[in-house]
Amino acid sequence: MKIITKKEEVLARLTAAGQNHAPLFCPNGETTDEIEGILSAAALHRQQRQWPTITVGLGITGTYPDHPQLKRLDLASDLASDGIHFAREADSIESRAFLWLDWLEVYTRQPDLFPGVEVIPFLDHGWVPSPADLALMHNERFQERMGIIMFDASLLPYNENMALTAEYVRHAGARVVVEACPDKILSARDLLEKKAPGNLLTDPDGAEKFVRNTGVDLIVPSLGTEHRGAPGESIYYRRELAQDLQQRLGPILALHGTSSLGKKITEVGSDGIVKVNYYTGMARSASEAVRANWATSNRDGLKIEMAAGSYLHNIRRQQVRDNCLQMLQLLSRTSPT
Repeated sequence: MKIITKKEEVLARLTAAGQNHAPLFCPNGETTDEIEGILSAAALHRQQRQWPTITVGLGITGTYPDHPQLKRLDLASDLASDGIHFAREADSIESRAFLWLDWLEVYTRQPDLFPGVEVIPFLDHGWVPSPADLALMHNERFQERMGIIMFDASLLPYNENMALTAEYVRHAGARVVVEACPDKILSARDLLEKKAPGNLLTDPDGAEKFVRNTGVDLIVPSLGTEHRGAPGESIYYRRELAQDLQQRLGPILALHGTSSLGKKITEVGSDGIVKVNYYTGMARSASEAVRANWATSNRDGLKIEMAAGSYLHNIRRQQVRDNCLQMLQLLSRTSPT
């Protein structure tokens, strides 16, 4: 396994993804069972396609309110019985972020484990309103160990978002690929509860101005998927909007929210999308596998063999591998150059 962090190398992989209409698969991996499942899927897919190498992203969020992964993993983390993280501001997430990067680094020391797999580490939804995320994103040592950083100021008004993003690109853009969000991604529920004006979808003119004035490498448009959506909303992928953005900006789109597409995800590579984020479907299927296995063993109490951490790790890792392999097969329409 090889870790790719140099900006020119990351951009080369993204360019190839655009040319091949085969977006980079970029799941988040919170823990080692998820990380190993993702890497196993990539290695198996490479072997099946007989490719010399395969590139995938491996991401993590910081204190992003929807799912604060590094914050939840902190040793001082305090979760409610329903799994929700108590709304408590983190002093710092740097130690946990570097520990997560060290987890990835360990696998590079075992070349026989995941041969031919290239990994681009990325920070997903670096949350600008959070001082902890902001400090992490401005840490130059962290920038040098990441391949992509998403600087997410989308909660702020458009002009403020654009100004802060441009400032960050000036600060970090020489070292790392910068991904950003040109507008607020609001669900229908957000609009109803907050009485917020505006469209649920990205405005192409606004996105074009945002990219021109900030110099970002990737943008996350709101294309009508379930990203920040809720059950019962009108959720479907607006392909014509993605194609309009590609015509204006080139293939620099990152897709967040993929479960609503199903097998239609095979088409998105033709729409300027070069990076596909993924987590919720994978995580749910992995833990559903644990629950299904436990359901057959509880008649006489849970045996230690099934209660052991190694068993839970193995079940989740296998399910993550199988789930991610399906995604890779859908996304890989052509072989890489």
